[in-house]
Amino acid sequence: MSDMKCPFCQQELVREGSDNYWCKKCNLERCNPVLYGSQKLWQELIRTRKALEIAVDALNAGKTLADIAGFKMLVAGLEEALNKITALEQKDK
Repeated sequence: MSDMKCPFCQQELVREGSDNYWCKKCNLERCNPVLYGSQKLWQELIRTRKALEIAVDALNAGKTLADIAGFKMLVAGLEEALNKITALEQKDK
């Protein structure tokens, strides 16, 4: 079995056939769109989710540092970026 985990619920993916994977938990709970695809698709989805988490953390840290330093325009730009990312995540749910 692969060590790939669902980026939504962190459960191990189920392998079907030669190169198709899906998440049993998300399918049963119907909490997210059920995805069925190749290992390459899942790896890219997992990588993208991790990159998004890193970006959000960096934006939050930058916003805090900019606010402490008194850079109001930078804080406003960072807040706008965070709001856009949050809106995209909420839309996906």
